[in-house]
Amino acid sequence: MKFIWLITVIVAVFFWPLATAEKDCYKNCSLVLKPVCATNGNTYSSLCFLKCDGATFAHNGNC
Repeated sequence: MKFIWLITVIVAVFFWPLATAEKDCYKNCSLVLKPVCATNGNTYSSLCFLKCDGATFAHNGNC
């Protein structure tokens, strides 16, 4: 039981910075609406949000 608890803690500590970095990325994005389309077919409110999701830019405007 202690082993499972230890593994859980190690995994949580390892992934915590990844989740925090993602949230920080969105905090840096302006709320000004400048829609862009990604190659995945999703429309993002700005290039900043697109980059935070790791998507690839296709063109300006809605998809």
